[in-house]
Amino acid sequence: MVLARKNLGDCIPHFSPDLKLETRTAGRDILQHLATTLPMLISGSADLHNSTRNYINAAGDFTRNNPIGRNILFWYS
Repeated sequence: MVLARKNLGDCIPHFSPDLKLETRTAGRDILQHLATTLPMLISGSADLHNSTRNYINAAGDFTRNNPIGRNILFWYS
């Protein structure tokens, strides 16, 4: 598969300097846009996805049963 070359700056949302937005929220929005453009982009967290907001929403978790998941969970039980 050949992907068209894109300027990543064109793939992310731009925020007004006057907008009162948490960095984690802006990062989440940017990550979602980049994930649609970069199919090999993955994310990972121990138990902080809710706090850091770095979960790729459309991908699910990477597990033995879901090898195409793009979110790696770094914990064990």
